[in-house]
Order: sequence, then C-alpha cells, then structure tokens
Amino acid sequence: MVDSIWDAGNVNGRAYQKDYSTEYLFLEPEYMIYTHYPLDKSWQLLNTPLEPEEIEALPKYRGSYFLAGMQPVSGLAKSNVVQELFGFSIPIPDDVKLSVYIVDDEGMIYENFCLVQHKESEAEIMVKFPKPGKWELRLFAGKDGTNKFVSITEVGFIAQKSSAVHFPVLYESFVEGECHLFNPLDNPLVSGEKVAFKLKLRGYEKVYALVNDTRYDLTPGPDDVFSGEITVPESSKLGIYGAKTTEARSYTGLVGYTVSR
Repeated sequence: MVDSIWDAGNVNGRAYQKDYSTEYLFLEPEYMIYTHYPLDKSWQLLNTPLEPEEIEALPKYRGSYFLAGMQPVSGLAKSNVVQELFGFSIPIPDDVKLSVYIVDDEGMIYENFCLVQHKESEAEIMVKFPKPGKWELRLFAGKDGTNKFVSITEVGFIAQKSSAVHFPVLYESFVEGECHLFNPLDNPLVSGEKVAFKLKLRGYEKVYALVNDTRYDLTPGPDDVFSGEITVPESSKLGIYGAKTTEARSYTGLVGYTVSR
C-alpha cells in the first residue's frame, strides 16, 4: 500500500493546507527510525536492529532535522533528568540558524529561559528551568536570510531544581552578526554588584553599556572581544550597544538586561 498524500501537507482545523516536502520520502533507515517504528524488526533496515525500549528512548528527530544537515546529539535522550541548568551543542551547517523555547507540562511557553549562540559550525544551547517538573524543549531551524523556521525536534526534561534567573535578551543585530556573549549570562542583574562583561562582537569598533543615560565603555581586545567591569547602578534595565565605526553617531542595541535591587 502506498500513501499518496504522505508529506503533501497537513490539516488545520477543517481545512487542508498544502505543504509538499520530501521530509520523510528519502530518509536513510538510521534517520527514519527516530520517528517511525516498524513492528517487524527486519523493516528497520538497520545493520543492528533496535529493541522497542531503545526506540522508545530516542529523541524525536524529524526528517527536517536531518534535511537541515544535522546529526543526532550524543547522550541526549527522549527524556533527560537534569538540575536547574542544562547545556549541549549541535553541529550545524554554516547557513542554518536555530530557534528554541521551552514549555511546561501544561503547554505554557517560558520566554528567555533558553539561549542559543552560534559558534563557527555549531550551535550552543543552554536551558534554565524556572521550576522543578517536566519540560519540553522545542527546536526550530531556518536558513540564513529567511524568516521561515520549521520544527525539527522536541526533547523532554525532568528538572529537579529551579533557576531563580533567566537569560538576557539577544537582539536581532547580535544574533545575525554571529556575536557571542560570554558573561554575564544571568538576568536580572543586581544593582550594587560588580559585573564583568565579555562579548565577542565581530565587525564592531565601539561598544558600551548604557544605564540611566550613562555610558560605560567596554574595552576592545584581541579576536573582536570587548570586556569591562561595571558596578551596576540602581535602574530598571541595562543595555549593551555597539557601532561598527568610531565615527558613528547611532548605535545598535545588542543585548538587554533587567536590573533588580
């Protein structure tokens, strides 16, 4: 039997939406096994067939995950027991960007509890969990220069602790500019505390932190890295801004923090 509408689209309510792809049509057996489980082991077409419990533990990598040129992450299971913070890296092609978020067991989305940073040929993903319990990390992939992102996988987590802080906001210019934030990764910042800032900002010549209309210049160093220490003043927010020339009169927002007392 042949399913003639496989990968031809999907149903949205009562309407059928055409969206043809070959996401599953030409997948190798070692990739197909992540989403399709033949009852007959021989139809797995694997040199070493998997047992049912092994398949059940696999993350749900969709065909779109492999079509984007990505490979399974070693050590990552369908459900993972973690503390309040978890991080991993995924090798990705240079023209692929990732977007992620987490949802709790009731399907509520929590913003700024995931951080994706692209570094050379991999994406570094960090997740903080705002409360203990079950969570799902949802990943999407898109090509450079487009706004279309497709779902590629979901990964489950059981958090045993909660994080009192989340991540700062990385603005579009930061993400598109292949920049990297080393420190601080916690948000909010606390007023009165001395904080060391360190960022890799390719193509920028002037960078500063802005708090209460006061600028704190960061010092440029080797390999496009800017750094500096700031005692955080009382405020509601702190932003990192940059310019690509020393003569520039306008600056681009790169990273945003909130400030607590």
